[in-house]
Formats: sequence, structure tokens, C-alpha cells
Amino acid sequence: MRPLKLTMSAFGPYTDVQELNLDALGANGIYLITGDTGAGKTTIFDAIMFALYGTASGDQRDPKMLRSKYAEDDNETYVALDFLYKGQTYHIVRNPDYSYVHHLKNGSVRISKKAAYAEMTFPDGHSIEKSTQVTKAVEELLGIDAHQFSEIAMIAQGSFQKILNADTKERGELFQRLFHTENYDRLAARLAEMSKGLAAEAEERRQHISYAVNAMQSNVQDDDALAQLKAAGKDVLASEAEAYAETVIQRDKDAYQKTSAELDIVSHDAEELVKKIKAAQDAETVREQMDALSRQVPLLRKKADESAAIWNELEASQEAEKINALRIKAAELAKTLPMYTACMQYKEELKKLETEQTACMQKKNENEEQIKKQTSQIESDEKELSFLQPSLLERTALIQKQSTIDAKIAQLTRTSKDWRALQKAEQEYRTAAAYSESTQHIYEHARSLYEDARRTFLNQQAGILASSLKEGERCPVCGSYEHPLPASCNHATPSEDEVNAAEKKASEAEKQWQTAAGEAIGANARQKESLHNLMNSAQEAGLQIDKADQAFYEELLNVSKICKAQKEQLTAAFEKNSQAAARFHVLSEAIPQEHAQLSQRKAEQEKYAALNASLQNQVENQKKKIEETGKELVYQDLNAAKQELDAQTERIQARDAAYAKTHQNMIDAKTAYEKAENTEQELQKTMGSFGQQIDIEKEKEALEEAHRGQSSLQHACSMIHGRMVSNQQQLKIIQKEDLQLSPIKEKYQQIKNLSDTANGSLSGISRVTLQEYVQMAYLDRVLHYANQRYAQMSNGQYELVRENNEENRQSHVALDLDVIDHYNGTQRSVRSLSGGESFLASLSLALGMSDEIQAEAGGVQIDSMYIDEGFGTLDHEALDQAVTTLMSLSGKDRLVGIISHVEELRDRIHSEIIVTKDLNSGHGSRAVISQD
Repeated sequence: MRPLKLTMSAFGPYTDVQELNLDALGANGIYLITGDTGAGKTTIFDAIMFALYGTASGDQRDPKMLRSKYAEDDNETYVALDFLYKGQTYHIVRNPDYSYVHHLKNGSVRISKKAAYAEMTFPDGHSIEKSTQVTKAVEELLGIDAHQFSEIAMIAQGSFQKILNADTKERGELFQRLFHTENYDRLAARLAEMSKGLAAEAEERRQHISYAVNAMQSNVQDDDALAQLKAAGKDVLASEAEAYAETVIQRDKDAYQKTSAELDIVSHDAEELVKKIKAAQDAETVREQMDALSRQVPLLRKKADESAAIWNELEASQEAEKINALRIKAAELAKTLPMYTACMQYKEELKKLETEQTACMQKKNENEEQIKKQTSQIESDEKELSFLQPSLLERTALIQKQSTIDAKIAQLTRTSKDWRALQKAEQEYRTAAAYSESTQHIYEHARSLYEDARRTFLNQQAGILASSLKEGERCPVCGSYEHPLPASCNHATPSEDEVNAAEKKASEAEKQWQTAAGEAIGANARQKESLHNLMNSAQEAGLQIDKADQAFYEELLNVSKICKAQKEQLTAAFEKNSQAAARFHVLSEAIPQEHAQLSQRKAEQEKYAALNASLQNQVENQKKKIEETGKELVYQDLNAAKQELDAQTERIQARDAAYAKTHQNMIDAKTAYEKAENTEQELQKTMGSFGQQIDIEKEKEALEEAHRGQSSLQHACSMIHGRMVSNQQQLKIIQKEDLQLSPIKEKYQQIKNLSDTANGSLSGISRVTLQEYVQMAYLDRVLHYANQRYAQMSNGQYELVRENNEENRQSHVALDLDVIDHYNGTQRSVRSLSGGESFLASLSLALGMSDEIQAEAGGVQIDSMYIDEGFGTLDHEALDQAVTTLMSLSGKDRLVGIISHVEELRDRIHSEIIVTKDLNSGHGSRAVISQD
């Protein structure tokens, strides 16, 4: 991946749009990024990182802080990057999430936010949007994430010593981020978790077996075998527990069978006793019923005879015929009820007709009164209309007078406006003329001072020239060989700068005078134009004007006042005439309407008279109907007839109910007697079927004894069965848990060995975790790449190695580094290197890490690399070696950028990006590409 073009806008210290054509630096070699401190050298790499991954190169730089603090409110913050990857060009535009001040049209301001956004365009022309999608596409394209890219492409400021002097823990954390070795640590943790889980599961199975043994019951008191099993706790053998449970269960099965047989015999005896007692109790009940019936039969026969006598007496009185006669009478009364209803309706209709007739008469009278009033109003309105007729002729004359006076007032108003404009123009001219005269005096004074200073300065120059003249030598000014009156020098002569300053001041004063004079001329022209306008408007208004003075203005005011008074009089007269005309029009429209209303009311009066005559005939007819219908009715009204009918119906129902009840009493008494007599005969037959009488109490005592024996045996069976079922359940639990425990134990042993190995806790061997072991392999490969460059930069003197002593396999030093000095054959800690040696070792190690990361990522192609600072600690020879190594590192297809303040590098590297800052003027930093 090689950047071709980078565009930054309001990004970091770059306030405006800054474009860098990075393709001009070539495809390989070294170039320098140099400039002022804080100007934004590292920001160039930050912009590349942000465009690709949406993050800066340093962890301390939040993307939200990337907007330039010096940018204008309307400057957008974004980065655009064109880059080449495997021969194809890609384009990315990305902006961070930032806030800015938004100026509204009404002058107020509002803090607005712009959301993060990114767009990536592919070589085939299609594009994707959204920050997360673009970042994901870049990671898939390059095959590395942001952190890996920063380690491959950027050896950041301050990371040299950190990489070299890190201890095992720090270097392990770094390798975990770069090479994603956390998966090995997760694997070790997962194995430890699985081992712990299997151990807990096995322990749980043994605990379940122990619980099952403790829950087992014995049918033998003080069972030593069961006590020994319970005492073993979680260490009890499942096979022993199973054998004991099977023995106890078989003993309980035998005991349960024996006890159940005894219970069946006792239960049969108890059932026979129950049957015997029930039969004796039934015989006793029959005897009691016989005694009761022998007392009830005579009483029931007597009651039946009395009920029959009462019924016969009622039949003899012909009660049924009497009740029927009452029903006929009530039916005849019911037939007359509709006549009462009809009579009532006739009366209601009569009342309604009388009400309508009254309302009709009232309306007829009211309408007659309105006719009288309207006739009088019409006469009055017609008289007033005749009186208002002349006002229409006066209105035309008033309108013409008002139009004339309005035109006069408008012209006078224009004249007054022109008078005020003239006064203003005269004042402006006086002011401009005075200012022009003042600036002229200032200019003349400044010009005089300048001419005096110039003349004195030239004289001084002549004096200086004259002081070097010699008789017989040619004057460089006039060419004369004789110098009778040479100029002399004056010590109070102004300098050339003072003469120039005086000239500049005179020139500025002249410009100011010319401007003021132009304004005075313009003001004079406007004054004359205003006077001309006033003369024209005064003539149009009919005013005599010889001079625009105060007398003219007073005449103007007097004429205006007279016209306004006339206007007010005309307005009052016109208002009065308008009212009369409006009244005339109102009456002209109202009188025809009033005549129409009067005709309508007279027609209505005739209708009311006809309606009243019709209602009178209807009232008389209705009264005749009421009189004819009332002749056939006995009761006063419908309610009285209904009350009588209800009373008759109630009496009929009462006598009918009493008649039916007497008949029912006779039947019920006869039926009860016959039933009792039949029952007595049936009980006598039943008594003959019972055998010899027994002692019921003695038999009950025998039954209670049988029940006690039955209950005891049932309890024994229940206890045996419950113990047997419980032991069977515990046996199933033991068998089930024992069946599952064996494979768990086997798997636990396997997983525990793997966990101890991966977590470095296996006794007897090296205590290095799986992740540390993998990281050691990575470190060995990094050192292989690093030493290729370190040997070149140190002239073969130094080589980086992992610590190699008896403890080097321990976790706390597994990734610690030593350096071998091949000049004296010693091995020592890298912390003992000097500043320059330490920088070269750090640079080699960082380059080695970059090579390993690219190799690990599957041949990632990163064609551009940046190194930030550190070269200031090198002497001349070491600096040459470092530059030579970096030149070889660039090869044919890699471009290396060095970010440094070291001036000596500029003598060795001729391609540069020069960054300068100008933050005080608000322009921000600038970056340009320079190639010698």
C-alpha cells in the first residue's frame, strides 16, 4: 500500500485545504519530513491512518479532537486519500465527528454537530459508505487492522525505547495486540475452566451417591452395614451401596407379601360383621315404622271422611254455577271499556281544537295590530324620502370641490418636502466646504514640510559630494574641474527615511483634500438641484417665489393652513351629505319591501278568518259525539270502570281458588289414608322375612376389634412399601450417578493434563504458558529480521537475543532481551546500551517487528513506511549507517519517510516534505514537497 495523494481540510494544525502529491516522491527510496515543532509533521501520518481506519496513530489522539482549532466555522474537516495497492488505485474520503458554530440568518449562533462519515471508491468505480463499512473494507483489502498497520508502517515517536526496554509482561501485552496471541491465552483459560468444571461435576456425582446412601432405610434396627456405608460419605463405593440396597429391598418384598396376606383375612372378617350388623339394624327400623303406622292409620281415615263431607256440602250449594254467573257479568263490563276510551279521545280532541282556535284568534288579532303599525310606518318613510331628495344633487358639487382641495394640499406637501430637502442640502454643502478648506490647509502645510525636508536633504547630499571634490578633478555632477563655491554639510539634515515619510504624509493629505473637495462639489450640485425642484413645485402650487427665504416658507405655511381648514369644512359637509344620501338609499329600498310585507299580512289575515270558522264547526261536532257516547256508559270514566272490573275479577279468582282447594283437600286426605294402609301391609310382610334377633352392641364391639387389627396391618404394609420404594429410588440414583461418573473421571484426567500444560502449572517441566511459548517463537522470528539490520548498522558488533540462562524458561523473563557484543564476546542486558546504541537497537527491533507482522499477515504489501524522530542521539558514523540501512530497507518497491528535526539528515536526504506553521495569522500550517 503506497499513498499517492493526501488532502487535509481543517485537520489538526492545517486550517485550510492542504494537498500533498505524495506520488511525486517516487515509488522507493527515502524522504524527509521536517519543519517546526508542533507544525504537523506527525499529523500527515495521522491523516493517512484516519483516512484508512478512522483513528489517529497515537492512542492519546481521539478522532473527535482532530478538527483544527484554527479553522473557520464554515471550513469542513475531512481527509481524502488516494493510494495504490497491488497495482490498483483506491480513493477514500472521511470526516470525524465534530462540533462547529453555525451562524443563522437572524444573526444568532448555534452549536451544530457533524456526524462521522466515510466513503471508499474502488478501482471498478463502485463505492461504499459509512465509517464502519469503509474501515471493514480496508481491513479486508490490506489484511491488517489499525494497530497492526501503525506498527508496520509507523515507528511512532517515543516507541523506540519502549519496544527495546520492555520487560516480559509489557512485551507480552504488545505481542498479544500485534499477533493476536490472546486466543492461546483464551484456550488455556478455557482448558482450566473445563478442568475445574469436570472436577466439580465428578464431585457433584459422588455427592449425589452419598446423599442417596444417607437416604436409604433398613428394616433391621442398628444395621451396622448401613452405618458403615453412611460413614464413608463421598468416598463410599457405589458397588457396595448397590449390593446393600438390593439385599434390603428383597427383604422388604418378602415381609410385604406376608403382611398383605394377613390383612386380606382380617378385612374379610370385618366385611361379614358389617353385613350382619346392617341386617339387624334394618329389622329394627321396620319394627319402628310398624309402630308409627299403627298410630297414624286411624287418624288419616278420620281426616279423609271429614274432607269428603265438606266437599259434598259445597257441591250441594251449586258453588260452580255461581262462580260462572260472576264471570259472565265481568265479561259484559269488559266489553264497554273501548267506549270509555273512545269518549276520552273525543274529549282530548275537543280540547286540542279549542286550543287551536284560541291560538288562531290570538294570531289574527296580533296580525291586525301589525297591519296598522306598518301602514303608519310606510306613510312616515315616504314623507322622509321626499325631504331627502335634494341631497343627491348637492353630492356631486361637494365631490368636485374635495378633489380640487386634495390636489392643492398634495402640491403644497411636495413643496414643503422640497423646502426641507433644500435646507438639508445647504447644510451639507456648508459642512463639506468647511471640511474641504480644512483639508486643503493641512495638505499645504504637509507639502511645505516635505519640500523643505527634501531640499535640505538634497543640499546635504550635495555637501557630502562636495566634501570629496578636489581642485583639478572632474565634478561627477556638472563635469567642471573648478569648484569655486562647493556646498557645505548641515548637521540638522533629515534622513532619507524621514524625507520619504514626509512625502508619504503629504501625498495622503493631498488625497484627503481631493476627496473632500470632490464631496464639496457634489454637495453644491445637490444644493442647486434642490433649489430648482423647490422653484418648480412652488410654481405648480400657485406660489410666487423670488427667493427661497424665511418669508417664502411662512407664506407656504399660511397657504397650507388655509387649505387644511377648507379641507376640514368640506369633509364635514361631505360626511353630512353622505349620511343623508345613505338614508335616502335605505328608504328607497325599504319602502317597496314594506308595501310587500303589508300585502302579505293582509293575505294572512284572510287565512286566519277562514281557519277560525273551520275550527268552530269542528268544536261543535266533537261536542255532539261526546254527548251521544256518554248516554250508554254507567261509570264516570274509564278508570272507574276498570277498578270495578278488577274487583269482580279478584272476587271470582278467590271463590274459584277456594272451590279448587276444597276438592284437592278431599283427594289428598283419601290418598294419604290409602297409602298408609298399603304401607302397613307391606311392612308386615317384610317382618316375616327377618330371622332371629341378635345383640347389635356385641357385634359392633367385635367389628371395632377387627378394624383395629386391619389398621395395624395396613400401617405395617405402608411402612414396608414406602421404605421399599424409597430404597429403590436411591438404588436408581446410585446406579445412574455411578454410570455417569466413570467417563467424567476419564475426561477430567485428560483435560487437567492439557490445562496444566497450557497454563504452565504442570509439575516437573518448564512453567511457561502456551501464550508465552507462542510469543517466544514470534520474538525469535522478530530477532531474526532485526539482527539482519542491527548487524549492518553496528558494523557486525551487536546481536539481539533472548535471555539464555537457567531461568530463561520462567514466565517472568521468557521475553526479556540481551545483547551480544561480538567485539568482546560478552552478553548483557539491552538496558546497558548507550543512547545511540539503544536507538539503533530499537530501530532494528521495530523494523524486525514490522517485517514479522507483514509475514504473519499473509504477505501484506505495505510499500510506504514512516519513522518518527530518534536520530538526534546518533553520531556522524552511526547516522550514516542508519541511513544506509534504511536505503537498503526501501529497496526497489518501498518508500521510507523520516520525521526528524536533525539538520544533518537534510544533507543526506534530498526529497522533503517541509512543514511550516503560521498560527498567529490564522492560516495554520503549510506542507510542501521539495526535491533538490
